[in-house]
Amino acid sequence: MTTPPLHLPSGINYECTRCGRSCGEFWEIKVEPEIADSIRNRPAEALREAGAADPSSPVVPSPWTPGTLMMRPGPDGHCCLQGADGLCTLHKIFGFASKPNRCRTFPYRFIETPRGTYCGLTFACSAVLNNQGPAVADQRGEIEDLFGWTLSRRAVEAPNELASGIPLTWEQYEAVEQDLADLLEPALAPIGERLLMQYHYLHLLIKLVRADRENTSRQFDGPEANTQAIEVFRHRVREGDWALLRGIAGRRPKSGLLRRMILGFAHALRNTYGRRSGRLSGYAMVLKTYFTHGFGHGSIDMPALGKPVAYRKMKTIGFDPARPEFDELLTRYFRHRIQRKDLLLADSVQFGLQLQLLHWGLIHWYAAALAADRGAHEVGWEHLTEAVRIVEKYFVLHSTFDQLFKRMPLLRLFLDRLLEHPLYAFTMARGEWCERQ
Repeated sequence: MTTPPLHLPSGINYECTRCGRSCGEFWEIKVEPEIADSIRNRPAEALREAGAADPSSPVVPSPWTPGTLMMRPGPDGHCCLQGADGLCTLHKIFGFASKPNRCRTFPYRFIETPRGTYCGLTFACSAVLNNQGPAVADQRGEIEDLFGWTLSRRAVEAPNELASGIPLTWEQYEAVEQDLADLLEPALAPIGERLLMQYHYLHLLIKLVRADRENTSRQFDGPEANTQAIEVFRHRVREGDWALLRGIAGRRPKSGLLRRMILGFAHALRNTYGRRSGRLSGYAMVLKTYFTHGFGHGSIDMPALGKPVAYRKMKTIGFDPARPEFDELLTRYFRHRIQRKDLLLADSVQFGLQLQLLHWGLIHWYAAALAADRGAHEVGWEHLTEAVRIVEKYFVLHSTFDQLFKRMPLLRLFLDRLLEHPLYAFTMARGEWCERQ
């Protein structure tokens, strides 16, 4: 038997810059039980001399994930073993192998499929975000070694559904994924329009496949029933340089009210999980935030801000996502999300694309809030990169919302209803900056 290939991403550079930011930007830094005791037994005095402010009780039970151990955060939210220089004192004294698996693997993650293993990196890492270092594709030897021992891997035996009730073969999934990747070509349109074209590509494909399965009485058949419809659709939609999708994306319907309510709801989910509110108080907080943003009186509150920023201030902040450096970053980010197989991990390909548009809306909101907080009149590079980092950290690759939805299932039902709104895609793709054009 041949070993399945290890697929490395294109267009992504990485080399650790020893910035230390990653040691305190997550809800929890998990520690595998087999290494927890070795960390607990390290001499606290040696760690203190190396710069750790409070190395006592370094491993504690997670308050967010029952049964999980985590590195204890200090008063500033960073790992208690992080030194004043931002570096890990555990690593400094006892070596790389002394750290938890998650710390040694960051920023990598691996998805194992019958088609091979796909390597992905998180944009919560400063070096990945800024594309610093050599190309990841040129670091195969080091990454193969990492893959040999890391626990940051997940196996996917079959592709997820295109949408509810529409199973896919690997060949069908790969064809759809290739089209979605091609739709991110910068020459087609600004990034928001390209994400909108992706959404409508999938929306039209789902409608055609459902209709074809019903007309042929094959609603309950396997994925082979989709083959002809997918082939016909792909041929038709690619005609004229995606002319059909470009025409749809050129329409301008959107709702500022819907945008505020959806993004306000999403932001409230983040705060609900972080505060670990009780079920009733959590529901109450989310609904309050939802309606407050709907009336235009909401605000954004998160650790990166000095104080909450009101929506009325955020909407005055200029933003031009077509700036070359902005477009490069955003295209690289959303393209890598396809490469690292984010869509394979969603409930369905449709749900993954719906969330991607939500994340695009949140990136703009957080960038505008950061600019307002720092006295700027328009979104700058530092605001946009920080916004991408925040969204990646709380809503995408490191998201823990599955646990929140299990505890508060009505929130997931409410989110699904919002994502099904007929104006959802247009509303997420076009932000407040469009109102000033």
